[in-house]
Amino acid sequence: MYTQQLSLMWDKASIAKNEGWKVSLTPEVLDEVRRELEFLRKNGKTWEQFVNGSYQIPYPAISNFSNHLLDLLFGKFGVALVNGLDLKSFSHEEARLLLLMIGSNLGSIIRQQRILHDIRNTENDRQRTFKTLDFSKSNLSSGLHTDSSHNINIMPDVVGLLCVQNARQGGDTRISNALNVHEILKQNSPDILKCLYQEFIRESRWEGKEPSLQERLSNSIPIFSYGLFTDGLSFRYSKYRLYRPYELGVKTLSAQQNEALECLETVLNSPSLVHTFTMLPGQILFTNNHILAHERTPFVEWDEPSKRRHMVRMWVKLSRRGSVLSR
Repeated sequence: MYTQQLSLMWDKASIAKNEGWKVSLTPEVLDEVRRELEFLRKNGKTWEQFVNGSYQIPYPAISNFSNHLLDLLFGKFGVALVNGLDLKSFSHEEARLLLLMIGSNLGSIIRQQRILHDIRNTENDRQRTFKTLDFSKSNLSSGLHTDSSHNINIMPDVVGLLCVQNARQGGDTRISNALNVHEILKQNSPDILKCLYQEFIRESRWEGKEPSLQERLSNSIPIFSYGLFTDGLSFRYSKYRLYRPYELGVKTLSAQQNEALECLETVLNSPSLVHTFTMLPGQILFTNNHILAHERTPFVEWDEPSKRRHMVRMWVKLSRRGSVLSR
């Protein structure tokens, strides 16, 4: 299974040269979204209610497009950048519905408080503290990471990210393929890789209460695993989420763990591995959350509130656990 996943491996030079991971929406796809929104409105429903039983009309163009995305994400690149959505002629409501329609064809959409999660800078420097920091509500970078790396029970297979408005300066997207990291460590630092297969405590949000020491200690997940979250290799990592509990004194990192994490961070951020680009309004980035780490660089906002950076995130769980390797 792991050998099959290696077909998804790329570095900065190869992904920059190969345009195959970039695809465009067709007029037929956009027409189907408009048709579904009209159907929802006639039945007194909003775009958010799409996944709650409103999907009654067959939409072959979206189905075909979603199947192509699955092939890119789990058969070829592990990442796909979607073009062709003009937000001047396609409303934000239609754009959100498009995300949901694609997501429902890929698998089951995971609710994050709301069905889609808005990523905006709503904090200021005086509000921001290390204890309460939420990177999705700031203009900072959390570093290269996979989504939901701290939650044992929630593991998105696919992350979708719609750009509604980009920043005045910065806010670029960086992606790095963890398969490269795994292979480099396997060849050059097998003891480091072995350590990264061990469990590390993760910081999580505990709603409405202060967690006990036992609860904090039980929130442990390996960085690399095989067969645990998918039938193949899976990478779950966020530097902030991982270091945070140890800095709080929940437990102490061993010398070997410290060395392994430092080595991982260095290799993951290698200039030869990281591809950086700017997402433009209307573009949608889809990533295979088992192998693709991503981040955005720090950014400077526009003065006008209506022009401030705005992304919309979707998490998807594939219908079958083994689907990530079946294509």
